[in-house]
Amino acid sequence: MTALDVGEEAANEMGARVFVSCFFVSAILADAPIQAQTMYPSSPGSVSGRVSCADTNKPARLARVTIEPVDDLLAVSVDAKGNIVRQRSVPTAIVAQTGADGGYSIESVPPGNYYIVAELPGYLSPVTEFTSENISLPNEQDEERFRERLQKITVIGGQRAQMDFRLERGGAIDGKVLYDDGSPVSGAWINVLRKDEKLGWHPLSDIALNRFQYALATDDRGHYRITMLAPGEYLVAVAIRQVAMSSSGETLPGLTAPRENLFSTQIYVGDSASRGSARPITLRKGEEHTGADITVAISKMHVLSGTVVAARDGHPIDRAAVSLVDSIDGTPVKEAAVFGNGRFAMQFIPEGEYLLKVTDAKDGQMETGPIEGGTGTYSRFVPQHVYADAEQSLIVSGDVSGLTIKVPEPTAPRP
Repeated sequence: MTALDVGEEAANEMGARVFVSCFFVSAILADAPIQAQTMYPSSPGSVSGRVSCADTNKPARLARVTIEPVDDLLAVSVDAKGNIVRQRSVPTAIVAQTGADGGYSIESVPPGNYYIVAELPGYLSPVTEFTSENISLPNEQDEERFRERLQKITVIGGQRAQMDFRLERGGAIDGKVLYDDGSPVSGAWINVLRKDEKLGWHPLSDIALNRFQYALATDDRGHYRITMLAPGEYLVAVAIRQVAMSSSGETLPGLTAPRENLFSTQIYVGDSASRGSARPITLRKGEEHTGADITVAISKMHVLSGTVVAARDGHPIDRAAVSLVDSIDGTPVKEAAVFGNGRFAMQFIPEGEYLLKVTDAKDGQMETGPIEGGTGTYSRFVPQHVYADAEQSLIVSGDVSGLTIKVPEPTAPRP
């Protein structure tokens, strides 16, 4: 998440930089209205301390220390009917960087209770133990876990609060991604899944990595390295997708895709598109795992295309979602969308046995109109008829074209 920098100043003799920012909890609360700032009648205090690295006993230089008011996380308001409701807010945080000796100082801090966290690339962050789903769509339990995991500090007017940190190095997974002809897969996203005892495999949170502008992607030689990992069991995959060209020519084509996007093909460590055949990687505390290589069998990847039609009269469906899943373990391998003419296409399909599924099939028409209270026009699809789901078995050993999938009428509900 990019911080909103509204000013820099020399905070102390160590040259630590301090600026107003949005802390990672803002990722949870980003869709909420901004609340008015609380006015503090008393004089401000300050926060200072030192950050060190547990593995080296050396100062954690240029580490990021963030404080955020506890009260900013939850706000209570009254709705139009007079009911007391909880309202999300966008918290205001203050961030400082440590100096050469690992020290930091945050001045002019309004009195109050704050969460405080120190972060440095390669070292464990409280965020890394949460999944992307926990952070983007948190429930009450997720929010409570954030409160339990983060340290707190109380700032008193006219006084200096002290908080030191000792950072533990995280684990790392290191590997290379090559095509089966030996050339590197460069600039491709790397996806990471972490095993949860109750929920199974879930995407690893990349919020902490993004805070340091660290992209999980292969370099020009196909090499990747994932750091800041807590102990646990992981799956690693490369995402293969051909990016569409823009009319302005600003976007170049390439085999790269956003993370966790099934419009791309995921090839796991173990050289398989199936999670059931993927090779899990177990990390102990601070362990470095090397040789997590992936071979993308590009010579055995194919194109799949076809048409979704109505079973009753054979006309092409206006809208539908098409997915390809592994017939053995049900791993989603690829997705495609149908727009307007019933046609769909999927690229980079590994050879194997699959189920081709069609869901959310519907006919309708586009509706356009002026944007209320603004300028311009809107355009949206308005469904007029929906269909039941359909699926068929499929063996891919080469390019497959001319498929026709017939979607039936929905089953009438029982009286």
